[in-house]
Amino acid sequence: MATTLNLEQMKQFVRDHFEDFVNNGILAPAVTGYIVSRTGSFFWPFAITTVVAVLGSLSWIFVIGSVKQIVWAQPKGSNLAQAAGTA
Repeated sequence: MATTLNLEQMKQFVRDHFEDFVNNGILAPAVTGYIVSRTGSFFWPFAITTVVAVLGSLSWIFVIGSVKQIVWAQPKGSNLAQAAGTA
């Protein structure tokens, strides 16, 4: 099955997967190992992790704001609960 992506969709795809790779896979252990090898201590990796966590929390509070559930309207004649097998 062929998929057609426009340029913006492709940029977003690459950006999302690059961020996953860097943020979750390679960057944190590599930086931690480098800092520990240079300093001989885990203090600075823990300090950097703490700062990143605090900045992330503050960003969630002040940038994202409150998160509310979206209630989607069901199309007429549709019984999604029955189709999902939960009814």
